Amino acid sequence: QGIIARANLDWFLGPPKLDTLDIRFVPDHAALLSNLLSGAVDLVSSPGVRAPEAVVARDQWVSKGEGYLKTWATRLDFMEFQYRQVPGRTSALSDTRVRQALMQAIDRQSIVDTVDEGIGSTADAFVLPSDVLFPEIDGSIRKYPFDPQRAAALLAEAGFQRSGPSSLFAGPDGKTLDVEVMGSTGQAQEATIIANNWKVVGINSALNVLPAARERDREYRANFTGTQLNGRSISTENFHFVSAQLPRPETGYVELNRGSFSDLEIDRLQKIALTSLDARERTAATIAIPVRMSELAGYAPLHYQVEVFLAKNNVKGPIGNYGPQEGNSWNIFEWEVA
Repeated sequence: QGIIARANLDWFLGPPKLDTLDIRFVPDHAALLSNLLSGAVDLVSSPGVRAPEAVVARDQWVSKGEGYLKTWATRLDFMEFQYRQVPGRTSALSDTRVRQALMQAIDRQSIVDTVDEGIGSTADAFVLPSDVLFPEIDGSIRKYPFDPQRAAALLAEAGFQRSGPSSLFAGPDGKTLDVEVMGSTGQAQEATIIANNWKVVGINSALNVLPAARERDREYRANFTGTQLNGRSISTENFHFVSAQLPRPETGYVELNRGSFSDLEIDRLQKIALTSLDARERTAATIAIPVRMSELAGYAPLHYQVEVFLAKNNVKGPIGNYGPQEGNSWNIFEWEVA
């Protein structure tokens, strides 16, 4: 199955360089990779091609000079904390030091190496590396690099102690620090790495990998007891850690702020970023939001989901996502086959 697309010779920027495009629908990842390696197609891209296929093509195809690989990012994978008083909630998550400790105990590079086959990158904030504001934001936020010793020190500051090197952290009441990691089936690897990282530090972590039947159960997903993995396309409009997005039973829990994070200053800044007519005000608010979120340890940015395309060397023009231009076909009128 597929589509044959013909060039519009009256395109306002001039006739496209390619007269015809043969667009094929190949639902199987392995078959898509096979078509590329055999020369049956000229270009393949996300979401059909994932990191595992991209690495195989890089090692078996790009390395031989038969094509090229480009990567970029549009989405962030992150971990939410539960702030609402749901049954079984880990109450210690109300302490900023505990959230900071959990973040410092996550080996995010290991997640990238495992989930994205090493071709992605870790993330510290809800901002794209290609964003013009990225350097200023990246230099202003508080970061939480993988540091088990610092994580243990923060937990000790929060009142948790270990009776020995191999024991679990427990509070003054003698109860262990129990934190669940919830994720969908597709996030099982990520969730497992995080849970294992926490166990090494001395946190009694547990996995809750959602069966497919529960992945669309909004009420269940909004009532997680500890932490939950999530992902979003990165944009000012998509930042959902605001009070207006708190999940409510009367709406069927359709709101996106599943962990119920709420901060009046973040609400104020987000409103400015979205509605102010003053460009300087919008810019200042856009920078201030990730800075404050990092100080509060409001959530845990993990890594950028890697987007890829692979193309033969004679295919010229594809750029991929670039600034505000999403996807890889936005400049398709400039593509050509040399």
